Amino acid sequence: MSDDAILDYIFNPGLQGAPLESSEPSPTEEQPRGPTIAPSLLSQLRSLESRAILAAESRQLDSALSLLTECISLCPHYASAYNNRAQVHQLRGDLDLAMRDCTSAIEHAAHQGDRSVLRQSYTQRGIIRRVKGNDEEAALKDLQMGGKYGNVYAKREAVRLNPYAALCNQYLAQAMQHQWSGVGSGDAAPAATGPTSAQDGSKTGSSDSSSCVAKKQ
Repeated sequence: MSDDAILDYIFNPGLQGAPLESSEPSPTEEQPRGPTIAPSLLSQLRSLESRAILAAESRQLDSALSLLTECISLCPHYASAYNNRAQVHQLRGDLDLAMRDCTSAIEHAAHQGDRSVLRQSYTQRGIIRRVKGNDEEAALKDLQMGGKYGNVYAKREAVRLNPYAALCNQYLAQAMQHQWSGVGSGDAAPAATGPTSAQDGSKTGSSDSSSCVAKKQ
């Protein structure tokens, strides 16, 4: 199970009770390029993380927290441990501590070029900020960054929370609906000349739609 799935486990009520399991980075993901960790130490850190995940799955949150803190003590620049500990803090309801660990994870992962941790930590921090409700603009920026690094949930939420993007989508939907309205089963499909004619803005407000798309790009 990927880190994205673990986030869904925490924030999607429909997944509560589903098993968590450790995962290795995908071969296609960019690998860290910051301070190297000795193979023997890295193996030890991953073993501790796996045990922490199993403990969290069993709702033994104190044990999970202790194991991840041990990881950080052994290797203070190991970004993944901060990200995972932030998840445990969230499960315990300690949002301020979770926020702090997310920020630490982002700082270390940015230095290491670890996209996997960056997409998770930005997404987590954005969700925390939304829950706290004290900085919606910063929450949106975090979700946008999470989406930039490949988190599908963050990308979807960033679009949903962005009023300008929502307005663009509304204009495009209206333009497409008008374009295809009246096209029956025996009718020919309209020519591929764009949603509407630029000379007839009265039909759908196509000038608004095209200008919206241009600004979004």
